[in-house]
This record gives sequence, structure tokens and C-alpha cells, in this order.
Amino acid sequence: MKQEITASGNGPISETESFCLSDFNEINDNIDRIQEIKYVAAAYRTLESTPGLKGDILASLVAADGTEIFSITIPNVQVEDYIDNPFEIVLTQAQIDLFNSYLTDYQNHDCYTATLSVVNITAGDGPPYSLTGVVEIVVEIKTSV
Repeated sequence: MKQEITASGNGPISETESFCLSDFNEINDNIDRIQEIKYVAAAYRTLESTPGLKGDILASLVAADGTEIFSITIPNVQVEDYIDNPFEIVLTQAQIDLFNSYLTDYQNHDCYTATLSVVNITAGDGPPYSLTGVVEIVVEIKTSV
């Protein structure tokens, strides 16, 4: 599952996007046969940005009921460094367990909100500043035959 987000402004910059698991073909095409959905891994990567943009990248995922699944900070980075080299989002076991509990009950917890921000901007050709990034979440789906 991938959620692309574009944030722009004079700094700090931030944008929030909502999405539902059922928006993704892998889920929607198998909705009646899903037995289990389980978190495997997550990563952040930059698709494009203001040249030289440097600051702290913040990324978060919140369930529709307001429960924060995870929130990460990638401090003091040149955001272009993550164009060809994704940043692996390492979740704690508690975050994995929480996310899996929501994924297990996907019929009642289908939708989420992802937020991408750059704060403490210290360099870049701007303002205005712009960042398009993507949070990719890999899940394992077990289906019935």
C-alpha cells in the first residue's frame, strides 16, 4: 500500500491525506476472501522536493478513530537523500501489535490518515518549499481459495 502526499508552503510545511484499505486493488479485489491481513514493513521515500530542502521529516499514520498507529521523525536530513534510498520505518513491537489489531478488524477499521511534514527547515531554494513523499506499507494478506 502506498500513500503519496505533497506538502508545500513557506515553512514549516505539512499535508494530510486520508485513505482506506478498500481503496487498494489488492484488498478490494479479495475483500470477500480475506482471512488475515498482517503488517510486514514500512518505508518513506522522497519523490520530489525543493532543491536543497533540509529539515526534520515527520510522518504519521492515524486510524479513523483517532488512534495513532505510528509517528516517526527523521531529524536534520537533506530530503533528496531519500529519492533513491528509502528510509525504513522501524516500528516498535507495541506499534506492530496495535496496527495488526486494526488490520485484523479491517471491516471496522478500513480508513486511516497519513501526515507528512517538514519542520525546522534550515536550507533549500525557497520559500516556498515543496515536498512530495510516499509512505509505503507492506502487508501480508491470507485469503481463502
